Amino acid sequence: MGSDKNKQQETSPIDFNNEVFILGAGFSKALNPNYPTLKELSKAIEEQYSRLATDEHKLFDQPTTMIAKYYFLLPKEIRNNIEHVLTYLYADFPWKTHVEQNMDKALYFDILHRISYLFSYQPSNIKPEYKKLGEYINQKNATCITFNYDLLLEKLLNDTFTFRAALTDKKIVSDSYKHHYRMPLTTFDAKDYLKTDSYDYPEILKLHGSINWIYKTNGNINDLMFNPTANNYGIPEGYSPFIVPPVTDKTLFYKNPHLPQIWQIAKERIKWANNIYIIGYSFPETDLSAKFLIEFAMQKNPIEDYNDKKIYLVDLKPNKNLNEFCRNKGVNLQEINCSKCEHYRARAKALGKICETCTKMPMDKFIQEIITPKVL
Repeated sequence: MGSDKNKQQETSPIDFNNEVFILGAGFSKALNPNYPTLKELSKAIEEQYSRLATDEHKLFDQPTTMIAKYYFLLPKEIRNNIEHVLTYLYADFPWKTHVEQNMDKALYFDILHRISYLFSYQPSNIKPEYKKLGEYINQKNATCITFNYDLLLEKLLNDTFTFRAALTDKKIVSDSYKHHYRMPLTTFDAKDYLKTDSYDYPEILKLHGSINWIYKTNGNINDLMFNPTANNYGIPEGYSPFIVPPVTDKTLFYKNPHLPQIWQIAKERIKWANNIYIIGYSFPETDLSAKFLIEFAMQKNPIEDYNDKKIYLVDLKPNKNLNEFCRNKGVNLQEINCSKCEHYRARAKALGKICETCTKMPMDKFIQEIITPKVL
């Protein structure tokens, strides 16, 4: 009579590695301090519109100036958080007039372009000490579930792929990043940028879209395309980046057949994972989909042994909700954060300033203590 663990292995519908990474904005910020936090992104967008709305920018086209001025009609409390701005603009609240709804949509798409621009033009240098993480993900062929739009994760995996290639005799990949996605994306310029089998590489499940996925702004949102020039902010005229903000209602985006598929795959990967690494993701209140994803994926299964499942939470601050969730589910949770650091205790209110130069960052401790000993 076999054990529950043997039953799990026999019943699992897909044979893949049981290492899953769940990544948020804090992950990109840790890899490259130049990448903006939510607060910094909100500030950068407002500064752009402030310049565009003034008389000194008369050379800009009139519609752009009008959009910039319309932005400042939004309440300041909403403008302070770019996620709140996008949520408000996206939702067709009943008090909005037809004109307001169309203006909101215009501003919404304009902000998406500016977010894509800000990420595309950030320096893509990654801290050398974090390359170990890329090596580990490549070695384990792990699944990466990310809520980020940027391409830092793709760069990390490509930069460290030579280590895995040396062990497996696989070809070195190009910089297109397309091989990581589990979506039948047509390349925009019709060239074949990929000559390799995607399933030979770690999969990246981008639940909120990506700056290198595009669709026609006035076309069918189902027709997603892969944009290989996204690193240089090469968004073709008439196209919009497929970025899904963490809004409560994602109905429009879920009409795209690929996005639900990505979320369903993510659910299965989490369900069957032995080790789950959550890095820099705080589960914002506006993103109920992410919260429910974890809850449903972690439901007790008769053939599952929760004693074999472990979650590593790597973030600046502890997450009380996740701690309580794991305790109720009987899941082993190891938190790696700043709560035990003397700097954190002494000047908690200035956490951001301290952690920018701190040598005891959670990500550093995670790489040194958890990942590096596992790298071959």
